[in-house]
Amino acid sequence: MDGLRAGEMEYIFRGEISFSDKRISETIFKAIYNDIIRERLKDVHVKLELSGHIVKCEIRSKSFAKFRGFVNTLLRLINLTSLLISSLDKLSNN
Repeated sequence: MDGLRAGEMEYIFRGEISFSDKRISETIFKAIYNDIIRERLKDVHVKLELSGHIVKCEIRSKSFAKFRGFVNTLLRLINLTSLLISSLDKLSNN
């Protein structure tokens, strides 16, 4: 992102989500990566990476509305993917 001018704010979210199994983290990362990276918004910078069993992300924006929307989208995608994996795991164990 460009430098901040006097009086400007930048909203930053840095998070790491650890999963119990490396395969789960890889699956979640692959499932959400294209959707997150494809969403190129003018005032939003997104960095998403996989490190073993941890999915790391950083979101930056000068616009609170865009920042909030992007963080919500990211968390919803991670939650949905996790729920789907959990449901499939339960089905395969039956």
